Amino acid sequence: MMTKTVLLITGALLSGTATAVPTVIYDSGRTKPMSPYLAAIKTEAPRTDILFPPAVNPSLENLPVRTPEMTPGAVTARRIDQTQLSRPLFLLGYDDRSKRWLTLYRDKLIEAQAVGMIVNVETKQDIDNLERIGKGLEMVAAPGGQLAKQFGITHYPVLISKFRIEQ
Repeated sequence: MMTKTVLLITGALLSGTATAVPTVIYDSGRTKPMSPYLAAIKTEAPRTDILFPPAVNPSLENLPVRTPEMTPGAVTARRIDQTQLSRPLFLLGYDDRSKRWLTLYRDKLIEAQAVGMIVNVETKQDIDNLERIGKGLEMVAAPGGQLAKQFGITHYPVLISKFRIEQ
């Protein structure tokens, strides 16, 4: 009997035809319908560029990285509801304001396990300088236009967490 069960499970795993049925592990009671999100996507394939655009390899042929939708400046803090964010996200550029902000908040960003996107940067050396200032933080160079539109952000540096956008 045990052999049949093992063969059945192994066969299902290897066949590629097995279908997974979702299992609810935890329900907070704050469940929201997916229909508004699905209507916004309007495609059969899931979009991966909505929340986190793919990282740009910071090699010389991919630089400069520019996000014309965003500039360095003051950000007014506000509440949001983005509970799907697993980690806080910060956006910054290679400018004096961003470098000061990163220096000032580096330890708090590390503690929060925040991940960063460098949305305006010219050279690999600039990326290396930001990584030196933010030692211990994960950062990638990538355009932030989609995030700027999604969150209504026009300035950086900015921190986006589950419940707040702030500087």
